[in-house]
Amino acid sequence: MATTTTDHRVWEEEPWDSDEEEHDADETLDSIVKSKTITFSIHANYTNWAPREAFRELVQNWRDGIIKAFRLNTRDFCVVRKEKPSGNDTEIVYKVLRTQPDDDSKEWLGYIRYKGRNGEGTVDITNRSATLQPWHLDLGGTSKAHDDGQAGAHGEGLKLALLVLMRGMQNHGVRCRSGGFNWKFNFSTRGRLVARLNRMSPAAIEKAADQATRLSQRTLLPFGSHPGRDVQFIIGETHRGLDERGAPVCRSPVSQNDFEAWTKAALFLHDAGDGAIISTDAGDLLTGPDLRGRIYLKGLLLSESLPGRSASITSQPLQFGYNFARGYTNRERQSVGSANEEARSILGVWSKALEVKPEVVSELSALLNTIEPKYADIAGAKSNMNFETASRLKTYLGGAQFANKWYYSSEDLAKNPRLEHIIQGLGCEGVQLTDTYWAILRRHGLVRTAEEEEHRRFTTAPPVAATELESAFAQSVHRLLRACLRACPKTSGITIQFVQAGRLHLQLLYSEPEALFRVHERWLSKDSAIEAMGLPADWLLEDVAVHTVKRLFADALEQLPCGVFEDDGSRTAEWGRKLEVSRADQRLLTYLRMGEPEINSGTQYMQFALTWETKHLANESELLFEVQCHSASRCPHRRENLLIAEDASADRLMCTMMNVWDDFEVEAESRPGDLPNSQIATCRSYQYQYYSTGIHFENNLEPGEECFFVVLLPEYPDSFLALSPISPPAKKSVPGPPRKSGPHTDFHIRRSRDPNSGTVKDRDVVLSPGKQDTGTTPPTNVAPVAKQSTAVVPAPAPVTTTAPTGTFTLGPRLSALDVFKLDRHRWYEARNTENVKAVIAILAGEKTLPEESKKRRRKD
Repeated sequence: MATTTTDHRVWEEEPWDSDEEEHDADETLDSIVKSKTITFSIHANYTNWAPREAFRELVQNWRDGIIKAFRLNTRDFCVVRKEKPSGNDTEIVYKVLRTQPDDDSKEWLGYIRYKGRNGEGTVDITNRSATLQPWHLDLGGTSKAHDDGQAGAHGEGLKLALLVLMRGMQNHGVRCRSGGFNWKFNFSTRGRLVARLNRMSPAAIEKAADQATRLSQRTLLPFGSHPGRDVQFIIGETHRGLDERGAPVCRSPVSQNDFEAWTKAALFLHDAGDGAIISTDAGDLLTGPDLRGRIYLKGLLLSESLPGRSASITSQPLQFGYNFARGYTNRERQSVGSANEEARSILGVWSKALEVKPEVVSELSALLNTIEPKYADIAGAKSNMNFETASRLKTYLGGAQFANKWYYSSEDLAKNPRLEHIIQGLGCEGVQLTDTYWAILRRHGLVRTAEEEEHRRFTTAPPVAATELESAFAQSVHRLLRACLRACPKTSGITIQFVQAGRLHLQLLYSEPEALFRVHERWLSKDSAIEAMGLPADWLLEDVAVHTVKRLFADALEQLPCGVFEDDGSRTAEWGRKLEVSRADQRLLTYLRMGEPEINSGTQYMQFALTWETKHLANESELLFEVQCHSASRCPHRRENLLIAEDASADRLMCTMMNVWDDFEVEAESRPGDLPNSQIATCRSYQYQYYSTGIHFENNLEPGEECFFVVLLPEYPDSFLALSPISPPAKKSVPGPPRKSGPHTDFHIRRSRDPNSGTVKDRDVVLSPGKQDTGTTPPTNVAPVAKQSTAVVPAPAPVTTTAPTGTFTLGPRLSALDVFKLDRHRWYEARNTENVKAVIAILAGEKTLPEESKKRRRKD
């Protein structure tokens, strides 16, 4: 609106140095008869606001005045922008529209207009049905206190805006019309803000209103302003005034570029384009490139990020922009009250934005999983993010685009050396989340660690069917793995269970509360085990089984707590774990060398012959074997539970303590074939010293009875025992040929219970003439048994040579030996005068030699 020359002259002539005139804080326009000059205490350098902040304050008051006067909801405040260039002239109008819900009529509530020529002009800010009172200019004076729907208030902010626009390089003239008064603003000669109010006559009011109406008819203005009913600020008129130092100046117009920049201070004046603003009840998420890095409160700019400076209180960069629907500013109107309030407001906007536009969850996820820089957008998210937002993030991470991904934290990576192995076993690829991201999901119980998932899947996996354990390979693996656990003092009380874990890649899992290892069913199949370990397909079943057990046992020890393997401190827990692995390997090696005992059919004098390997074992010359014969019908449970030598010791097995040969004075001819069945023990135990091939003969079983044999090393309690298959039903045997008088050799060592004391002790027999053995000397060394051999065949071109050997004479070299033709009670040690040791076995039916004693000697 143009300023008349008369106005200029008046303003030049009127004094602006009346600093001493006092202002009554309760004064209203009605109390002013003609004019009033108000001098304020603030000077031009009172604030560091820029012109855009000053314009923001005026626009804030304009917007809040319209909302209050017309009782609008903040979301219903709608601004329409129109622009009309004409030659060198430019007109830009922002006008506020209210539509009636019951008809198509429109009502314009206010406007902001820029009118310029050649890029310079004035700014007109008008809102209808409002009045500016003198007390609105008081320091801290406001009409909007405790009104959460309005961002600002007339008062301190208005005064600051006026002096910023008039001072320095801005040097813009500012005047106002409201309540029938002309308000003119200037600096005093002492640099203080001064307002001069002049009451307009009724004629002047009507004239101004009529001029405004005619102006609206030929311009973009939606209505003509009325000096008596509206509030109108005009900025940029080129009259004369005083600068902040009190020197006369000619006021400057507002450039169009400055006006365009000022409008960015109000979000509702910004044409952001489609999709650039996601509006919610909590505020707006600003995704447009021009809006990022800004923080608004109720549509008004608080702060804008610049190179080297963030708009956030935290000083961390902002990836997006935000317009908060609620909140309070600090004194300088540059931020909300605190960093915590800012963080909560940002997260509140994100929570609502995800409801309106769920696909932006990818943007939030990217922010959370960025290590550097740390964005202010997620400051405080670890403790302030709500469950709904966290749930949307979890759903996003589990989407199809992230199939087979498993998420973990840096803490999990540092603490769990098996993490990569576990994730691979889950059939997934590991993806690390930032500590903040992980903490958010973890706080709401939305993620599990890989180890927890491993535990969950194995715990819920059903056990394998009993039929899955029937194959020879499955039985061998099951038994040997149990034996490894039983023999190791760190795992002796732990059991195993094979489970149907499907495609899960994990091998086994330890459950400490249950003292249980759950093992994947793939290890019950030879082919699956070969594939899992990468072994050649032509390996023997026994070898594959042993390697399978070694792998599983080593993995099992890895899952035990380190404290289990700690000793007195001289060795590390890892050293202790490796020691137990080595011990288990040696037990498996010894077991493999012994092989499975074989049951061979006996003769008419003996029901079964049991053989096993003894070569390449430690301490060959002194190794002691024990053979136990158990009734399959009376001891079926023992077959499954006998794993190591200690399990078969006398104090654990009551079934072998009863012995029919308690009295060693029984004549040799009375044993054992002609003993009555009532005296025959159901389960028996024998011990033998080492010889090249282990062999044991069993007789006196009830006809039709089935049995199984156990071979063990009693001197090594933690060694694995060998278990034979169940024998065929025993046939009826006949007594052996009668023996003549003479020494008797028996290679049994039996455990028996003393009938008087009840104690258990070992009893053995004399093994050779001329030597009273201590009870552990074995029978004679016997050549390996040929399974199908029935005759003694001399070597080619036999030559009988009598050598002066002292007490024995060598005959032809034998290529095979049928041990069933030997009298098992007549095996002797022998040596000649040159102390060469030998074993002499008498064929069954041969006469008794003079050196043979009639009775066995008793050893106590």
